[in-house]
Amino acid sequence: MADKNNPVTINVKGMHCASCVLRVEKSLEKIQGVTHATVNLTTAKAVVETDKHVPDDVLVKSISDAGYEAEIATKDNLDTFDQERQKELEGLKNRAIVALAIAVVVMLLTMDAIVMAVPPIMAIPEAVRNWIALLLTGFSMAWAGKEFYVVAWKSLKQFTAEMNTLIAIGTLSAWLYSVVVTIAPGAFIGEGSAVHVYFDSAATITGLILLGRYFEGRAKHRAGDAVRALLDLRPKTAFQIIDGQEKEVAVAELVPGDTVRVKPGGQVAADGEVINGESTIDESLLTGESVPVAKHKADKVMSGTINTTGTFDFRVEQSGAETILGQIIKATEEAQVLKPQIARTVDKVASVFVPIVIAIAIATAIIWNFVKVPDSLANVNVPLVTFISVLVIACPCALGLATPTAILIASGVGARNGILIKDGPALELAGWLQTIVLDKTGTITEGRPSVTNVFAVEEFTEDDVIRYASSVEQYSEHPAAHAIMNEADKRGIKPGKSDEFSAEVGMGVKAKVGGSWVRIGSESMLTIEGIELDDELSSRADLMATESKTPMFVARGNHLVGLIGMADSIKPDAVRAINRLQELGLKPVLCTGDQAKVARSVAAAVGIKIVKSEIGPKDKASIIARLKREGKEGRTYVAMVGDGINDAVALTEADIGMAMGTGSDVALQAGDFVLVHGDLKSVVTAIELSRETMGTINRNLFLAFIYNIIAIPVAAGVLIPSMGAEGLLNPMIAAIAMSLSSISVVTSSLSLNNFKGSLR
Repeated sequence: MADKNNPVTINVKGMHCASCVLRVEKSLEKIQGVTHATVNLTTAKAVVETDKHVPDDVLVKSISDAGYEAEIATKDNLDTFDQERQKELEGLKNRAIVALAIAVVVMLLTMDAIVMAVPPIMAIPEAVRNWIALLLTGFSMAWAGKEFYVVAWKSLKQFTAEMNTLIAIGTLSAWLYSVVVTIAPGAFIGEGSAVHVYFDSAATITGLILLGRYFEGRAKHRAGDAVRALLDLRPKTAFQIIDGQEKEVAVAELVPGDTVRVKPGGQVAADGEVINGESTIDESLLTGESVPVAKHKADKVMSGTINTTGTFDFRVEQSGAETILGQIIKATEEAQVLKPQIARTVDKVASVFVPIVIAIAIATAIIWNFVKVPDSLANVNVPLVTFISVLVIACPCALGLATPTAILIASGVGARNGILIKDGPALELAGWLQTIVLDKTGTITEGRPSVTNVFAVEEFTEDDVIRYASSVEQYSEHPAAHAIMNEADKRGIKPGKSDEFSAEVGMGVKAKVGGSWVRIGSESMLTIEGIELDDELSSRADLMATESKTPMFVARGNHLVGLIGMADSIKPDAVRAINRLQELGLKPVLCTGDQAKVARSVAAAVGIKIVKSEIGPKDKASIIARLKREGKEGRTYVAMVGDGINDAVALTEADIGMAMGTGSDVALQAGDFVLVHGDLKSVVTAIELSRETMGTINRNLFLAFIYNIIAIPVAAGVLIPSMGAEGLLNPMIAAIAMSLSSISVVTSSLSLNNFKGSLR
């Protein structure tokens, strides 16, 4: 059941071009309650969003009425649908072979050059040959090419037209004209002219179009290889440890808390933590790292990875769709139906493309009825031939495939590189970026700070400083809080009771401990609270900041207790990544809630010149809004990279939000891209992949448009006045050209499979 918060995915069969996509989308959007429908030609799926409950059978019926087969996509029929598409592809190949075999026979019977060269055929009376050709061609069209006419008829009933309409009109025109010539030869005899039949054109076009669709289908299937590789990673069974005994169970039965054993060569069945044993695991298909990773007790393991050597047990933490692999698969499947703005523009073009082509074909036939043809074409029905050629050579298929095949492959390649693309327009915009705003903690740094220094004022000890700090920070989820709690644990210090905990953005945290307020935070917090700063601690804090350490003052009531120094190491790939971003023409900006001195020190270490420090969540969003208004034309495209809850607003405000996969759920929901590996190399790879993808889409669209711009006039006969008979395009050649145009676009998209980021 479709509802506002749960879009429904529908498998659709029988679509072949951009016009088909538009028909399905329009048929769905006519349903009351449907707010948006997105259809992907390559994956043959529709995603429907609604603002109220809409019965599934209503959605399926609307697609069926439009002339296509449909079923609601479920986990159960995911593999079945792919198998059915493969079976359909085999059926298409068989029909193409039969149709082409018939076409060869029909050409032997009706083409003058062949008939005259083969005496046994010439011995057969022309009328008999025409009748045989009529029956064979009729069978080929009715059996092998049935879908052309069924879908075209349904389109006609809805006052729409698409690729099947062009093929149906073209082949039927040739066949019906030839039927009349066969039954009543005198009907079209003009003075000094002979009568020819065009069964060969109708039969050959049917076979060639089917063959072209088969090769196109094979290429589209290859486009989904990266996604299928992810699906193939899903383990089917696991060895669960129950009461000390191994039991093989379905992976779907695993729940958090279960203990699972993984043997050499086996797959990890869920995400979890090693509790016994050790091994090395091949994580290459999820992380891109080719070297197996050693795993020991307390290390994390991921579903779908391959155990290479030893045996170990792990405790399940996430299973099924909740695993990292499950989330990658889900996000990748959703990405397959994304549409950048350029695709929506193509849809608008496609909506008028077929009617315009039909109008051109009719106009062409009318014009050639009044224009004198060269003597070399005196015995050719030029109006009919040009009419058929225009219809057949026009190719909305190439337009329809230009974007979705590239998006499909890009989403798979992205997933393979740990990049989940959640928004179609963002994929397009990533290539236009000029400024990239980077959070510090968890983005440039590891996000796992540790306590490096503890200083106390005279009447307190270092343990007192940690005790007060841990009593407050025990309620915080901030990485700094974890560092303080770890330090307390190392020292054997038990936090005291506290209440009324609150966080003051950009300043610090506070809580009541033993009836007195205890505050932990920056120098700015001391100033605002009117707490006198100790000169020695102030000097120590300045020194920490120059060493990229974060100084945190601890105060009880109106008096200082001490100072804690925090160090968060810079990620090893940060310098290379930021240098590469600058090479790509982007301006990096460090935007952090940390203290100014610390922020400047970190920025200098990685090569960032623009620094915004002591910034709260709303201020980050305001800074991004201001950056977007900069530039010569008053518009700059800005990306935000972050991983924390305090980054969610900024991620949403930016043109593109890139959320580190190691961050909070809120940040992941807000991001347009999710970087699973949580490293800055992924930021570079995401931008490079976007540019490569949009370059491929633009190349595809150029091929599609330039093909039609050149092919349609040639098919209409513009070369006949200057070239005579050589300038008349045979409809059979037109069919080959049309099929090749679609295949060339898909092949162009397949080149994306070779993409490798510059830092990978």
